[in-house]
Amino acid sequence: MEGQTEGRIVHYQINSSCRAAVIVRSHEPGNANLHVFRDGSNDASLVDPMTHTVLEESGWVTSRQEGAEPGNWHDPRACPFRGGS
Repeated sequence: MEGQTEGRIVHYQINSSCRAAVIVRSHEPGNANLHVFRDGSNDASLVDPMTHTVLEESGWVTSRQEGAEPGNWHDPRACPFRGGS
């Protein structure tokens, strides 16, 4: 569970872009609850790839896996979309 600690900033992947997120609760290795930071009104219709619904304004997502696929989180240094989206 290296680096998977509450308060750590990670990236949450949404299709072909990422948003900053904070691990709120760490579960078994690679699984965590996150608070995803939306880009204000620019993300008003941002669809969560795991639930296929608009990402809640609170940015709360639960039981997400570490990985590079949409709907998962990863280390910002491993982000395939560096430089913004």
